[in-house]
Amino acid sequence: MTHLTLFRIVVGMACAVLWMESGMVPVRAAPVTFYFSGEITTVTTTLGTARGFNPGQPFFGAYTFDTATPDVVSSPSTGGYRGLTSFSVNIAGQAIVPPQQPIGLSDGIFVFNNEGAIRDRYSVSGLGTGPEVAGWQFRQMSVLLADPSQSAFSDDALPSIPPSLSAFAERSASFAFTNRDALGNVLGFGSVNGRLTSLSLVPVPPTVLLFGTGVTLLAALRAAGRRCRASANP
Repeated sequence: MTHLTLFRIVVGMACAVLWMESGMVPVRAAPVTFYFSGEITTVTTTLGTARGFNPGQPFFGAYTFDTATPDVVSSPSTGGYRGLTSFSVNIAGQAIVPPQQPIGLSDGIFVFNNEGAIRDRYSVSGLGTGPEVAGWQFRQMSVLLADPSQSAFSDDALPSIPPSLSAFAERSASFAFTNRDALGNVLGFGSVNGRLTSLSLVPVPPTVLLFGTGVTLLAALRAAGRRCRASANP
């Protein structure tokens, strides 16, 4: 098999997968991960003192969901999607990765088109435990985008690409914590609140990786061909 033939096979495979992913033929929905980042704006005083959170510090995180998740809300203007499979956050350098899949009734992604005739809204909620520090343990992540102009959404469908932050006047995130004693009794609640600065689809799609592999293989084949010609014609 010649180098050119092998290259044509690899590129053909890559193009076929790209064609399928583009929607020209039906493919199964797959989990999608949205990544976000922002800056802390306010912190409950006792929580901040105990865990070292302060306004101005950065936070970032991610949440994964199934794009084929059905809407469990019958209202045509409200979408409720329970397909949130995992999430993680890092607040001022403290990583929080809940060990269990979010299964609470309030877990999921919610899309409101013309909510209450006053705004469009996109929100994400995930319950989960995180590492305990000085008695304070992570309890819940919330992301909220609100658009008073009611122009961000035209329906309540689940977005498969991140909504543009520029379409929303409110772009906030909140991280709730619980303070417990040694016996597990709840002593109080606290929160870290912040402003989102980015929401993106960061991971490189497998199709791009495959295409990149084809290009890399082409370069390797060409280099090998040059070496073979050089050795044959000293």
